[in-house]
Amino acid sequence: MERPFCPNTFSGLIPKERKSVLEGVTAHLLPRGVFAISLPNPTLLARFKDQTETEPTEEAVFTHPQTGNPVQASSIQECTGDGVVWKWHYDHLLPDGKVERLTMSTKHYYTPVGVYTREFQEAGLRVLARYGDFENAPYTPESLYLILVAQKEMN
Repeated sequence: MERPFCPNTFSGLIPKERKSVLEGVTAHLLPRGVFAISLPNPTLLARFKDQTETEPTEEAVFTHPQTGNPVQASSIQECTGDGVVWKWHYDHLLPDGKVERLTMSTKHYYTPVGVYTREFQEAGLRVLARYGDFENAPYTPESLYLILVAQKEMN
């Protein structure tokens, strides 16, 4: 299975935090203003519940912009009862053979599409479209993304 790319943090918020964000968005939009958000596909995220990775997967090797030394980026997912924690390791490979590791992580909760839609509606945002990628393909359970496009309701 191809792993979804997790570009944002909205899916890492608990319901109370998502509500606050959406209320802020609604407060700043003009009537009929449009808001769009990209999320990792929650259906694909839920499939990680039964998967366990024991070794990081190499993602890329790039040159450190300040030292010119190679940096190896890898990731690993850890499933929790309510979500997936993505950990990215950035190993700065030093000339003396030592490695300096920087680890970043983010959690994405298993939140169904219908919950996001309901939260948008409760915040005064009408969902206009659901896309599965950045080429406007319709959202399906196999899409890498859930892209929601919503409009502020008229008062």
